[in-house]
Amino acid sequence: MKSNRPDFIVHLTNKPLLIIISLQLALVGSIGFDELGLSVPLLREVIGFVYLTFVPGFLIFTIFKVNHENATETLLYSVGLSLAFLMFVGALINSLYPLVGIPDPISEIPLFATFSTVTLILCMILYFRTLRTRFDVSVSLNSSHLPPLLFLLLIPFISIFGSYLNRYFNNSIILLSLLIIIASIPLLVAFDKIPSKLYAFAIFIISISLLYFGTLHTPYLTGRDSNWEYYIANLVKSTHRWDPKIPFKGYAMLGITMLRPIYSIITGLSLNDVYKLTAPLIFSFVPLGIYEVARRQTTDDKIAFLSSFFFMSFWSFYTKLAQLYRQQLAMLFLILLILSITHMKADGKKTKHSLLILFFSFGLITSHYGTSYLFMFILIGVVILLAITEKSFFFKNIRSSLSANFAIFYVILAMGWYMYVASGSLLATVAKIGEHIITNIRTAFFSPELSGMRWVTRELYSPSYEILRWLHYLTLVFIFIGLLLIIYRMGKKSYREEQSQSFQIEHILFSILCVSLLLAWVVIPTGSPIDLARVYPVTLLWLAPICIVGGLFIIRSLAKLFGPHLSEKDALIILALFFGIFLLFNSGFVPAVTGEYQYMDSLAKANIEKANPYLKADFYSGYYTDKEVYGAKWLAENRETKYKVYAGWSSVLLWSYGEIPRFNNWPPEESEIYYTITSSSTISDFDEKSYIYLREINYIDHVMINTEEKWKEKRVYYDISALIKEVDRFRNKIYSNRGSVIYS
Repeated sequence: MKSNRPDFIVHLTNKPLLIIISLQLALVGSIGFDELGLSVPLLREVIGFVYLTFVPGFLIFTIFKVNHENATETLLYSVGLSLAFLMFVGALINSLYPLVGIPDPISEIPLFATFSTVTLILCMILYFRTLRTRFDVSVSLNSSHLPPLLFLLLIPFISIFGSYLNRYFNNSIILLSLLIIIASIPLLVAFDKIPSKLYAFAIFIISISLLYFGTLHTPYLTGRDSNWEYYIANLVKSTHRWDPKIPFKGYAMLGITMLRPIYSIITGLSLNDVYKLTAPLIFSFVPLGIYEVARRQTTDDKIAFLSSFFFMSFWSFYTKLAQLYRQQLAMLFLILLILSITHMKADGKKTKHSLLILFFSFGLITSHYGTSYLFMFILIGVVILLAITEKSFFFKNIRSSLSANFAIFYVILAMGWYMYVASGSLLATVAKIGEHIITNIRTAFFSPELSGMRWVTRELYSPSYEILRWLHYLTLVFIFIGLLLIIYRMGKKSYREEQSQSFQIEHILFSILCVSLLLAWVVIPTGSPIDLARVYPVTLLWLAPICIVGGLFIIRSLAKLFGPHLSEKDALIILALFFGIFLLFNSGFVPAVTGEYQYMDSLAKANIEKANPYLKADFYSGYYTDKEVYGAKWLAENRETKYKVYAGWSSVLLWSYGEIPRFNNWPPEESEIYYTITSSSTISDFDEKSYIYLREINYIDHVMINTEEKWKEKRVYYDISALIKEVDRFRNKIYSNRGSVIYS
């Protein structure tokens, strides 16, 4: 008879201090080696990342003595608390150190000295606490877990190797194999080929593999917003100071102004590598948080796994969100906030969980204004609905752990932070509270040119794209049916009397408002389809497990109507197969096989040079070549900052690698910004003392995308052949590398 006794146990009992002190000394040693010119490759980078990401938060969490039974939740809370700690302490020393004669607080010595000192103090507190209490976290595995564990460990390496093969040789065969492997994992879970103890690990592995699949096809930033984020973070790192008085919301986001520069300075990684390598690792904890929330709401590990897999399969996760670094952080803090609220009701330890909620609220608010305000409005609606339901006879036995006090606290903190810190004047902003909130929600998630209904009705490029849209419709049906089913069960007398661990009232009300929000986003004339890809994933933090519940119910109901009785396991297998297919369509695997229009940039790269100039322009609007980046860096080093720079709308790499500010009120004060070349531009529109920067798609293919028309239903491109002839004739070419050209 086979024994179930574990063969391998990781057991920590009062040992964390030894590990933490060892990490501290190792980090000191690695920095010392770097200073002596004896750096060991990856040593400082790895130790620094582990130290910053886990150590401060783990110490704080352990001192709180909230819960040590669940290793995954301990890990999640440690990460969230660490990030909030770095942001808060960074902002604090930025304000205090100059007052005591330290002019460069955001530099290596002040940062490392501060974090080391605070860490040692926390270690001392924890040491005296563990004399009276027992710390106990263990992870046990047996020999049957080894094959699936090794299988899962292989997946990120396939993702990284495949991405580099695609980057340098335009060969995507390994990435396509990766997608097949990941799509098969839900079926392996449904057939019990992966043990439940490895579900959390599998989710993290899938998450980081998909994020690297979506981002490592290029060594540079992608998208627009990431480039101005980089500019701000680089400004803080190079000046060793954060100036919160600059009147722009981005300067009030500590994830940009504190967290990224701190990671770069302590780990020794370039700021570019911090964004490209460490940010996906941190964002990978969001699906893990969804898994833990769903597990507590449904008490079913397989449903929780599929909930997280559904979230990760959505294309926005590894494309749109993968380049929106401030929203990544905000979503991490938000899922931890949801988990803390869920945990607080289950455990009943309100004081300790309130401290966690305080930390994560601060992290959410200071990471991204749009996500924080979105949550604020939903929270207010939930509190109002709770007040109604608690007074109703139908739900009189249902009690909530959320209070109006928390909503008031959150509103004051959110509005106060962005009104005061971002604007620098409390009196001037109090009069503009309503306008400020509405403007920020619109600029974060809305594009006035479009109606959200076009996301539903717009013409798509291929049959695969059309099938993908209908697959999304089906998941929305799952969500709607699942929510109705849960509301029905909540209203039953047996549910009210038992108060079981099924979906908590808070989660249900949040979900109701999220569905209402999505409907409004589609109907409201100012809702943009591209930005729906940012809102929808936020709502899935609550709706993902409801989708799985609804999907299982529909499958079993259809089986009863048209066939024999279907077991829960059979229904789960069918749903797992559906989400495997869902991933293959979302990730661009299907059009890569059929040869249709490829909507996934990481897979489109392999054949983009064979495409017509307009498809190339579309692709390169968010993808930068080595030569284009070299040209931008040359401009950063050699330009007269007081001269204007003219470039195409898609040349936003000038913000990051060209070090050109986005707005005139950004430092340095004497620096001019870059101005967009439009379809009507002529040589007479350019200042005599200015620069003209052209990318390869502009100079070689003579194509640009118009500024205003980019986000309309059909993208419009224009030919700049005549303009280039004028520029060649009347301006001086001062730089050319056959991939980018600069004129003066």
